Amino acid sequence: MEKINLLKKYLDMAYHNVYSYSENYSMAKPKDGYEKEWKKSREEAALLENMITEEELAERCLLQKTSLMKWSRGFVKLWTVH
Repeated sequence: MEKINLLKKYLDMAYHNVYSYSENYSMAKPKDGYEKEWKKSREEAALLENMITEEELAERCLLQKTSLMKWSRGFVKLWTVH
């Protein structure tokens, strides 16, 4: 399983918890007596969203770096052959 998929799975679970502890579908307010759990679940969801974004950016940077390395190797081959 890829890291991003695992993080997304945990994000779904965190949002499920937010929903469960929320007063209504908008998830803007906690149910009475569940304020701590609601707040903790929202913080977890926010942290997981940030982690997913960071991981996606890291993957994009790695792809760009790999692509650039392949291009530069091809350029060096052309330069040294002629």
